[in-house]
Amino acid sequence: GVALTIFRWPWVEKDFAYHSVDDEFSAVQITQEFERRITYRRDWRGRPVKHGLEQSLRNGKVWHEANYYDGQLSGKRRVWNLQNQLAIEATYLGGKLHGPFRSGHGKQWTYVGQYAHGLMSGEWRIFDHRNAHELIPADFDWYVDDNGQPADSHIFSSPELSLIIGNWRRGKLHGKLTWQTLDGELLNTAEYADGEIVAWNGQPLVLQFWDWLRAQQNPR
Repeated sequence: GVALTIFRWPWVEKDFAYHSVDDEFSAVQITQEFERRITYRRDWRGRPVKHGLEQSLRNGKVWHEANYYDGQLSGKRRVWNLQNQLAIEATYLGGKLHGPFRSGHGKQWTYVGQYAHGLMSGEWRIFDHRNAHELIPADFDWYVDDNGQPADSHIFSSPELSLIIGNWRRGKLHGKLTWQTLDGELLNTAEYADGEIVAWNGQPLVLQFWDWLRAQQNPR
């Protein structure tokens, strides 16, 4: 038992790097020092796997942290932007997103919802452009590359924001999706069934199409 405990005892490895990144707002390149601390332990075959806390530090401050269990993401994971503002906070189970999720640009959360076994589930609240077509939130690869170094920076700007409220089931839109102004004025509604749109503003989609066709005044 003692030998097995020693064999599986976790340890921490550290590495350092200097990396030039573009500031998200000024586009000025900044050279910064990065340190990564990874907790390992041996699996039952003797191979080292991530197990416990992994942290990446920028000039001495944590900018990315994640938790692992036997080599798979499990528990909280977070990343901060260049202004040291929390940008993404998520929960994992068995290597997949599972539980509460929120992401944004540091000053405001633009995606708030939850995942179930890697798929969007339940109600999501999205603050985005009025004509936004992208309802899938940014993931950690926007900030962290495969080597744990900073990914290309992204500039977030959101004029004329609207609030989108939708419902997902097993990763697909299912139920009502609404667009409204931040003051609560309803702009549009849609109805989905397993990812397929079936109604727009309370009318079946086919009626909407015929109304549009008649308005074209073009026989072709």
